[in-house]
Amino acid sequence: MAAIYQSLPGGSIALFAIMIITLIFLSATLDSSSFTLASAASKKLSLDQEPSGWHKIFWALVIELVAFSMMFGGGLHALQSVVVITSVPLILIMGMASISLIKWIKEDQAGSSSIEKTINEEPTKLTS
Repeated sequence: MAAIYQSLPGGSIALFAIMIITLIFLSATLDSSSFTLASAASKKLSLDQEPSGWHKIFWALVIELVAFSMMFGGGLHALQSVVVITSVPLILIMGMASISLIKWIKEDQAGSSSIEKTINEEPTKLTS
């Protein structure tokens, strides 16, 4: 890929610019991901508080370790194995969430029909 940019006029400048933009993008992505994970993992964190710095650094290091282990540990084949292994528990969780959603919708529909009856009966009581 670098050879293509080197062959273009101003290619080395474009290659340098792309490297800087990529570095900024990856840094922002890692920062926001570690912030999100630290916020989700923190107990009793109000909406106006931020997670502690060491907590964000911990999650940034975990994300980096996972990325490096996949990159140096076998490439695409290792990534496919990780996806298959982690999807099995998620299938069970999604199944339970689906059953819970169906139960919640049934309960909500049962509750809304009694509310509709009350709303429809109110005007007749007022006019009588």
